[in-house]
Amino acid sequence: MSEFESLADPLSCSECGERIDAGYVPADGEALRRDEAVCETCGWGTVGHMGCAPTLTDFDDPDALVRVEGGPGDYGVGDVKE
Repeated sequence: MSEFESLADPLSCSECGERIDAGYVPADGEALRRDEAVCETCGWGTVGHMGCAPTLTDFDDPDALVRVEGGPGDYGVGDVKE
């Protein structure tokens, strides 16, 4: 699972509303759940528990959790947890 739909399009954080330069996005198959994406700050502080990065269980039953970094137009997949 290395190709994801709309990875080049800007993502906004579902928690704070800011544009995501690095963060986490749940995915089903190769489709990102863009409306549930979280930025690095909210992922580690609001969604993840006690200063930890978010996990699959922090979202509503996705197939994978994709770490994105680099910013819109240049997002790269940093890690995929299935």
